Amino acid sequence: MLSTKHADFEKFAAIVRELALGNHRTKAGFDRLLQTALSMNGGGRYRKVRWNELIALQNPQRLHARQGL
Repeated sequence: MLSTKHADFEKFAAIVRELALGNHRTKAGFDRLLQTALSMNGGGRYRKVRWNELIALQNPQRLHARQGL
């Protein structure tokens, strides 16, 4: 993998490691992981869900359930 794809993969791998350690269970940890995830893939130009929609939710895991998906 080259350049941007490699950098995004490294970010992804770091996020997975943090999730495995349970660091997403605190607000600060979740915010940090979300910030890292949103910095991937060109900053999310083609992302279906926008940053402001994610942070407005009490439980982001329920996003698609609320939309009936």
